[in-house]
Order: sequence, then C-alpha cells, then structure tokens
Amino acid sequence: MMYRLAVPVLLSCFLLAAVSAQAEVTAEKTDQGVIVKIDGKPFTEYLACSGTKPILWPVIGPTGKHVTRAWPMNSDNADERQDHPHQRSIWFTHGNVNGIDFWDENPKKETRGTTKHLEFVTVESGPQAKVVSRNAWLGPDGKKVLEDERRLTFGAEDGVRWIDYDITL
Repeated sequence: MMYRLAVPVLLSCFLLAAVSAQAEVTAEKTDQGVIVKIDGKPFTEYLACSGTKPILWPVIGPTGKHVTRAWPMNSDNADERQDHPHQRSIWFTHGNVNGIDFWDENPKKETRGTTKHLEFVTVESGPQAKVVSRNAWLGPDGKKVLEDERRLTFGAEDGVRWIDYDITL
C-alpha cells in the first residue's frame, strides 16, 4: 500500500527583512547532508542522521533568526527547555507502523525503530532548490519495514521563505 503525504511549511511569521523576488536558492551536499542557502545566506540543512531520523535543522528566517529550537542538536542555550528529545526541528515519522514506534527515541524502548538515510536521488539549485532522498524505516531487529522518498523544495519570494515537504511511503 502506498501513501502520499504533503506537508507545506510556511515560514512567513519572520518577514522583517525582504528577500528578492528573484532569490537564488542553492543546495550543496555536505558530510552531514545538504545545506540550503538563499542568496548565499543559510536557510536550513537536511541532516541525514540526527537521533533516529533525518531532519531539517537549523531553519533560519530572512532576518537571521532561528525559527525552530536548537535542543537537542545544540545544547549551548541554557534558557531553552531540554525536553522531548525526539522533537528535532522539522522531521517526519510515525508512532506506530506495524507495532514499531518510529516517533520515540528512547533507546530502552523495545519497539523503537529508526529511519536510515539511503541516498540523495536529487540535489539541485536554482530559483528553487530541490532535495530528493530515499530512506529505509528499520525495526528494532534492523529489518526494513518500508522505504520512503522525500521530495523537499525550498524557495523564497516577496519576503517569504518556504519549504514544501512531500513524502511517499
């Protein structure tokens, strides 16, 4: 059975700095994943492995302000709550897939699964950046439960930065 889920994420609440309508959006592979920049300034990074899953972190608005929390990826901010370690910026998993919990990151949980990055299918720059990845969802025994393909598109226009997050399971 195949499911398709589209999760648009608009980061429009931090519109204090204008972004040109013709923004250049770049995506470059790194040792950790792919970094996405808008007009040469960091927007986000696709981290192929953070905890038990791929995530987008940090996510930075047009004013340079981070729009998602840093913990647990970075614990330097003593004022930030250090709870819910599975809440890692922007990510996708599910709490129960055939009895396996891909949501919880508790290493003692016997039914905990992991999502392992397999490959980047596409990494493109231009008026929009595109990152397509394939990932395996593994049970506690290491056996593959399913695969996903994530198609992330990043853009900026008229002061709005956006991420279109499309996943096929």
